[in-house]
Amino acid sequence: MTQPKKKITPPEITDMVASRPYHGTWLGHRAVSLEWKHKSDCRPSSKRINAMIWESKDIEIRVIEGDGRTDDFIEHARKTMTKGSSLEEIANVVQQLSSEHFDAARILNSPVDKEKLAAGILTNAGFLENDFYGGTAWLRPADTDEFTIYIRGAAETQTIRHAGKQIDVDIPGDIDPDNPCEVGIVSDNDEGRSFAVADNLDEAIRIADEKLLPLPSIDETVECTASVLFGSMKP
Repeated sequence: MTQPKKKITPPEITDMVASRPYHGTWLGHRAVSLEWKHKSDCRPSSKRINAMIWESKDIEIRVIEGDGRTDDFIEHARKTMTKGSSLEEIANVVQQLSSEHFDAARILNSPVDKEKLAAGILTNAGFLENDFYGGTAWLRPADTDEFTIYIRGAAETQTIRHAGKQIDVDIPGDIDPDNPCEVGIVSDNDEGRSFAVADNLDEAIRIADEKLLPLPSIDETVECTASVLFGSMKP
């Protein structure tokens, strides 16, 4: 019988944004992975602190940067803690590593990068970037089983050449916090999807948080108008 996952709330760390916990198996060992990124840059491969809370061995806390599957991956620091250490003890180590490896003053005074800003907003809202319909999007499990909420840049029509013909296709762009974003809910088991194009990222997250989108039927794609969704919530 499978044991239920123990709920873990990542401790708050000054100037850092925590990703939601990830339960998984690495090289045959089960663990919960926690990550913190500086609020100025929450892109998936940015410099970050990762804590692996193993079920069968000591806890590992590392400062890492880059994609672990590529040659540009860097491990800046590593700390080991005794198995069973409390979240408070883990938080103390993470806070220490944050102070040692993140120059907050330099980071916060650097020019604002739209991609970094969007990543921070989405990470704070519980989204993680992942593969999605042949591209990428920021994903979060829905409260309703077997559905996933996604946010990506609003699609722009581009003309491409295919089979000797010029055709128009809609290609999602990068997320800019101040520009339109597509927010949707998709079934994990079939092609059902409902979505809307919000005026900006904050509006897209509000649509997701307030569960304004209808659940799609099997193989159904429903496009909603963001202003109508918000209008339905007015008293």
